[in-house]
Amino acid sequence: MTRRDSHSPAWNAFTYLSFAAAVTMAVLGICYLPLGIWERGYMGIAALFLVHSSISLTKTLRDRFEDEKTEETGR
Repeated sequence: MTRRDSHSPAWNAFTYLSFAAAVTMAVLGICYLPLGIWERGYMGIAALFLVHSSISLTKTLRDRFEDEKTEETGR
């Protein structure tokens, strides 16, 4: 099965830069909160879990869509 990239290089760069900006903003926001180290640690772990869950959900939805598309075409 041949895959073609339907996204432009500019869109790919925008996506990666947006992700990096969001992570940077979350980290800086947590660092500057007027909280103790344990509370900051909790917020950091929660942010990491949110990122991981978002990536896993995206992959799962994509895989399910591709499976349904494959079943429709009979391949």
